[in-house]
Amino acid sequence: MSRYHSWLNTANDIIRQYKGGQPLAAYLRTFFSSNKKYGSNDRRQISHLCYCYYRLGKLAENNPLSVRELIITGLFLCTTTENDHLLKVLKPEWASFLNQDTEAKLRSVNRFFGNLPVNFTTGQVFPWANLLSGEMNHESFCNSFFVQPDVFIRIRRGFEKQVRHKLQKAGIDFRDTGNNDCLAFNNLTKIEEVIALNKEAVVQDYNSQQVLSVSQHIFPSKMNVWDSCAASGGKSILAADLFGKISLTVSDIRPSILNNLQKRLAAAGVSIQQILQLDLTQNTGLSSLALSPFDLVICDAPCSGSGTWSRTPESLHFFKQEQIGYYQGLQQQIVMNAASQVKSGGYFFYITCSVFKMENEMIVDHIVKDDTLNLVEMKLLKGYHHKSDTMFTALFRKK
Repeated sequence: MSRYHSWLNTANDIIRQYKGGQPLAAYLRTFFSSNKKYGSNDRRQISHLCYCYYRLGKLAENNPLSVRELIITGLFLCTTTENDHLLKVLKPEWASFLNQDTEAKLRSVNRFFGNLPVNFTTGQVFPWANLLSGEMNHESFCNSFFVQPDVFIRIRRGFEKQVRHKLQKAGIDFRDTGNNDCLAFNNLTKIEEVIALNKEAVVQDYNSQQVLSVSQHIFPSKMNVWDSCAASGGKSILAADLFGKISLTVSDIRPSILNNLQKRLAAAGVSIQQILQLDLTQNTGLSSLALSPFDLVICDAPCSGSGTWSRTPESLHFFKQEQIGYYQGLQQQIVMNAASQVKSGGYFFYITCSVFKMENEMIVDHIVKDDTLNLVEMKLLKGYHHKSDTMFTALFRKK
């Protein structure tokens, strides 16, 4: 039993030291690398307690509870009767309340700390309901923070039977999502040890796989495509798989990202016509786009990342509302520079992994006001129904 409380004490120390300057996962790797006394089970349980704390989101702010009490509160909200061993040791008197929904659990927490001015509600987890994109359900979104998202793969064309056979042979559990080429896994699954990633399948969130799919719309063949904020290259591989023979240009502002991207696309067998380091907040350098104008420009713009915060709940914990305006300003600059390279009759995809309307619908309004692009379709792909990320996508056509 002392081991369980030692885990709690270590998690408490980590949370007090961590300031959010790097992803929590990276911080924990560094911490455990410097503290070799922790075995694999210790690392797993301590990490879990830390993430339970950050899954409280803004509930962890401005209340009288200690960090230890908040860790246990987070553990209670994240625990079900199927994984209750840790809670039964750290707070056995709470275990009988595990079958309640989140709102009822929070009412129980308010009673447990009845001697303190605690009045938690689900909506406090993410307190900006009025800033959400229109179709978001605030309560469902808040509840999603207490559920670890799945890991998803997209099986590439021609490898459907091969990938499933390899997974079944290795005894790896997976969930069919309803899309034949999309499978879901527990987030601890070592998929890379069984299948050839990028060649046979791509690790890509469920909704990220849908962002280039538009209802009842057929794109021309042999397109000249620019992935303007290419990052890790997931959208580039998706475009090559969806649209067939494309001439692909990729760009990003970060040279290290471009280096990794080039290796990944090579492993995926996707040819790159040109690769460029560009700062799209400026219009300088656009003349280096030798293949422009483009049939299709993909702009997966820098954003708050709020649609992915159930994977990185520490991001919600440290987020400040004024940061939304910062990202909106970046997006307004980037989309106009990127969209300027679309040829007449060509297409422009605007994509974010944000839940904020300032980064989604309001950017669509900004693009339309320029009067050179017509909106074809926009979609908010909500993640809380699929244990996945929330994505926003809008397709435009150049006049």
